[in-house]
Amino acid sequence: MTRIFSTRPAFWLSLCLLCVTGCSAMSTIAYIIDPNDTPAAFKGLEDKKTVVVCRAESLEYSDPLIGRELAGVIGRKLSLEKNKSKVNVIDDQKLADWTDRNDWSDYRAVGKAMKSDMVVGVDIERFTIRQGPTLLQGQADVRISVYDIKDGGKKVCEYKPATIKFPPQAPIPAGERQEADFRRQFIDIVAENVAHHFYAYNSRDLHALDSTVLK
Repeated sequence: MTRIFSTRPAFWLSLCLLCVTGCSAMSTIAYIIDPNDTPAAFKGLEDKKTVVVCRAESLEYSDPLIGRELAGVIGRKLSLEKNKSKVNVIDDQKLADWTDRNDWSDYRAVGKAMKSDMVVGVDIERFTIRQGPTLLQGQADVRISVYDIKDGGKKVCEYKPATIKFPPQAPIPAGERQEADFRRQFIDIVAENVAHHFYAYNSRDLHALDSTVLK
């Protein structure tokens, strides 16, 4: 009778190595073809006219521009061709002109005024860049809500991400960085965390952002 299985350890070791190498190769090929390993949490903004609105009522005195600046950066990230989000974002300057001239308390009202299909509303519950007078470390808490204006302003989803912290491990001495540059980078990181809910992305990029400090 012909033996079809080998009992030699070397045979099985070679077979295991071949399998592992093959799986690794397949993973590498898949990464090259499409490195975006994390799908969008919400795809309902695709091909929709969308306005991004941020508000931080409790921060208006300490950081009065944070809402406007964050909304602008989120909108630009959603509009980037490389992110393939296919979102038609309303110009943030048009939004700023309207909010400067009107009182509002409901994201739906902004969406209607901007004649948008969808509203991405971001409540900034905390945004700080200092940990005491001599240390810099950004911390932000946000709540994201999406409203379908064409469906009577229905809230179609809501997300509460974990606290965003940068640098993630420990603060850095304030003397090592220009505060304005550090604030700008942290706004970009917060915006990236928000925008990633609406398009597929490479999780490695998000981790890289968290570990990058201005030089």
